[in-house]
Amino acid sequence: MVALIAILLISHIAPHESLDDSTAPSSTSARSCSGSTSVHSIEILPPGPVILSADEVQDFSFTLKDSSGNPISAGYDHGSTGGSTVMLGGEQFRFSPSGLGQASVWICSGNVNRTVTINVVIGTVVNLELTSDDVEVTADESVDLILERVDQQGYRQAIVVPTSNWTLPPGSSLELLPGGNFRWTPNQEGNQTLMVEDGEFVAEIEIVVSHGSARRLTISSSSSFSDVTADDALILESQWEDVRGNRWSANASWEIDGDISGLNSTIGSSVLFDASLEGLITILAEAEDPITPSIIRTASISFVVNPGRLISLEIAGHSSTIPVDVPFDLDPRGYDADGNSVDLSGLVWSIVEGESPESSINQLTYSFTPTVPGQHRIVATLGSRVTSATIEVEQGVPSFIEVRSDGDLALSVQTGLELNLSVKGFDLAGSSYPVDVEWTVPAGFGSIEASSAGTGSFVYLAEGVGTVEMIATIGNTSWSVLIGVIAGPPHSLEFDFIGELKQGKSVEVEVRAYDIANNKVSIAVCAVEFETTAGEMECVEGRWILDLKGEGELRLEGRYDDGYGLEYITIESTLMDGLFGSDAGAAIVGGVLILLMILGVLLAADRKTKEMIKERKMEEISPVTESISEEIVSAPPVAPAPAHIPYSPSSFPKNQSTGPLMSNELPIVEPISQPSESNVPANNIVRWTDEQLISSGWTREQVDLMRSQEKESKHEESEEWDTGW
Repeated sequence: MVALIAILLISHIAPHESLDDSTAPSSTSARSCSGSTSVHSIEILPPGPVILSADEVQDFSFTLKDSSGNPISAGYDHGSTGGSTVMLGGEQFRFSPSGLGQASVWICSGNVNRTVTINVVIGTVVNLELTSDDVEVTADESVDLILERVDQQGYRQAIVVPTSNWTLPPGSSLELLPGGNFRWTPNQEGNQTLMVEDGEFVAEIEIVVSHGSARRLTISSSSSFSDVTADDALILESQWEDVRGNRWSANASWEIDGDISGLNSTIGSSVLFDASLEGLITILAEAEDPITPSIIRTASISFVVNPGRLISLEIAGHSSTIPVDVPFDLDPRGYDADGNSVDLSGLVWSIVEGESPESSINQLTYSFTPTVPGQHRIVATLGSRVTSATIEVEQGVPSFIEVRSDGDLALSVQTGLELNLSVKGFDLAGSSYPVDVEWTVPAGFGSIEASSAGTGSFVYLAEGVGTVEMIATIGNTSWSVLIGVIAGPPHSLEFDFIGELKQGKSVEVEVRAYDIANNKVSIAVCAVEFETTAGEMECVEGRWILDLKGEGELRLEGRYDDGYGLEYITIESTLMDGLFGSDAGAAIVGGVLILLMILGVLLAADRKTKEMIKERKMEEISPVTESISEEIVSAPPVAPAPAHIPYSPSSFPKNQSTGPLMSNELPIVEPISQPSESNVPANNIVRWTDEQLISSGWTREQVDLMRSQEKESKHEESEEWDTGW
């Protein structure tokens, strides 16, 4: 700063001619002075340069010297620039400045001239002044300022002070120019005051600033655009704005983007906007440029209109019926005077009627999840606004269901039969209640129908066999229910014949059993009871074999418990009714039979001859005149009971026989009288097997005794034959 001040001071001092040093020869001076030529140098004290205040004087002394440097007395001349000199006597004089800047004093003798430079600075400062050539400007212009100190002599000196010493109008700026002046750039229009301090002195200046050229058109309002509600009304102004932001009124045309009403006028420098609808609002204005009217300037402003104060409060569900345990959206809604939705932060809920707790209302989602059926009255409060809704809660979609049959959770049924089902739903509180469901039954496994027993009652008509997965559905919720369908008892029998259906042939009869739902079931094949005229049947190692005897279309019936089967078969006839298999076999056997018949006739003739011979011999002995009376009866259809079988020892002693007896010589065995309807001759018993006799009540001892008698009889006959041949 000192250096800057020195530069400024020096710049205000007028330039002077350069003088030679006292040691320089006088020939270097262009000035012609009186005095002695013996003066070789001149010494002036102080030698300079000298800084001198304008309100002070400076005394100088000088000495004339010869070439040896010794003082001498000689004549001389003296003078000054920028001030005046007064001789004080002897070799002294006084300098008084006449202004600020560069001054000088000089002494001249002969050809030698000595000059001392003096810088005259301002004296004691008594004032500080700030001036400008122009005190009325526009905001587009700048002003050059001069800051000067003023001493008591009235001398002025331009100075530079730090910018921190300045007090400027808001938004304006100050810059230092080369040469020490300042330049101020205004901002706001109006009377602007600038102040500056320099020590104890203060200077100020007032400059009148008017707006600059219109740079753009703007829209403004005294109200804030950041918090506009539907309850507000805004006064909007159209204004021109210069480069410094200064604004002044502009006549414009107005409209709202989106064909929205709300402006009280479409022309003017100001309009009234009455906000009503919430949302983003954009207002447009346009005006002719004040300097160039052909140019149309436009402006727009956008802001959000928020809902106004809460006027009405509503909630959903009044007079509604909802299911228990299912969230119900209460959907609270608040509106301002214009019908805009109002934020419901701080809404308070309460349940004044009903057994569900207040915790069943979610404060964040506004959903009501009742836990207990019955009537509920729900109240919503926000500020001074209160509303309520009465809701009837009934049992709804259960959290899970339970399916029973006659109280049993294990569900199983025979195919073809019905299974009663009862369905109960359970809510989150564990309460149960009958509930109707929609059933989905896989194809081929029957159907389910609602029962007349009431809600939650169903009847399942089973088909198929296996574990069936039923789907029970209520609304969008489904559950899986498993029912075991087992095969029923045999209901029908089917037969297949493996082999050739011809008389005399044997075929295998394959048996299949089905329940009432036509599902194949397993049975003990040999336990099937058959009735048929087609032939004889026998079960061998789990397979039925049919020996074909009949011919034509014949019935084959089979029974197994309640299962029944009927089949008609057609048997192809063969020779001799198939007694000997194929026709060729029957022809061979027929030939053999003919030979046997011829042989039988011969044997019968021979036997008759032997009988005649025996009769003649018996006539020679005393004949046995007992007549043999025999009643021929037909064999009973079943083996006779043991009481019907006659038994007696031989009626004559064997020692009476002296030779073989003929048939007419045998004793007559009288049957034992029985209470039965008919008597059976002993000779008919031999055709029954031991098992048949035992099944008819015979004991093993009775059967063995009868068989022994039979053997004895055969033995006697063999002896008779032996005697005859």
